[in-house]
Order: sequence, then structure tokens, then C-alpha cells
Amino acid sequence: MPTGVSRVEALHQALCSQSPTVEGWWSMAVFSNRRRGTRNWMMGHGFVVDLDYQNEKAEHSAPPDSARMQMLEAVLENKFSAHLFHETPRGCRLIIVLDEPVDNVDVWKAASRTVGKLIDTVLRETALGTDHVGANGYAVDATVVSDCAKLIFLPNAVVHGTPRHADVLLLDDEAHPISRYFR
Repeated sequence: MPTGVSRVEALHQALCSQSPTVEGWWSMAVFSNRRRGTRNWMMGHGFVVDLDYQNEKAEHSAPPDSARMQMLEAVLENKFSAHLFHETPRGCRLIIVLDEPVDNVDVWKAASRTVGKLIDTVLRETALGTDHVGANGYAVDATVVSDCAKLIFLPNAVVHGTPRHADVLLLDDEAHPISRYFR
């Protein structure tokens, strides 16, 4: 980690400094033997919440500009209590950084479920979430937030031949304690 910067700023700098890479990935976890996997999980530095936009047919799709602007407004008001944010072609990502790594996978998994529920609550309260049939809004991808071995595409990765160019917004520089999500 660079000297003189917070954990949040260090991650922000790392994500912003990556050159466009074909199928470029990253993770909030550290793995033993340089091999990703639940059994090799050593610690987690935070959580990535993938928000998928669901259209009127409840299909994962690109959000309309109106939904993107509403999301950006909520994000800039930091209603989600996240540290970093970036858009994806069919939604967005919220990133929460912990003030210390967590080395107990059960604690991390329980906390990740809490994070997903908190974000889901904000989606409902801000009317950004999907409606009663799972359409017309954003939904937490629970498989991403709770998977300790998940790799995430970089904000500027080239995915299936299509380059992504997402700006990573720094929302809050103070990392959260795990006790905020697990007691």
C-alpha cells in the first residue's frame, strides 16, 4: 500500500491506474498459493456489491439514462455508505473497504450478507430497486457480494471484445470496521 494514503485511496489509485486489459480481473481477497478458491481464501479487505439493472421484462440489461442519473445522485449523496463506485454496462458496482483485513471466512461471509441486505434496503428506500416482479430497477447480485473467491472485472477491462471505460468515483475515504456489518 502506498505510504501516506488511506486504504480506500490506495484501492482507488490502484483501480484507476490499471491500463485496459483483456479480461482484467481483481479481488478484495488474498489467496494462498496464488490460487483463487474458497479453500485458499486467507483474508478479505472489503466487499464488492454488483448491482444489476433489470428491465421491464426482468432481464439483465443496460439501465436507461434516467435510472443511471438517479443512481448517480444517490451515490453522490452517499446513501449507500460505500467508498468507491463505478458503472458497468448493465448496472454498477459499490465497493466497501474495511479498516483491517478479516481473516475468518465465516465472519466475512456473514458480514457480506449484511452488506447485501443494507444495500438492498437503500435500493427500496430510494425507489431504485426492482419492483414487485423483479423488474425496472437495480438488484443486488447476491452471488457476487457473498462469494469470497469471486473475481471482478476491472472498471476498464476488455470484456468479450468490448472495452469498458468506467470512472471510479471516490465517495468516502474512511474505511469501515467489520463490526459495522458483523457482531
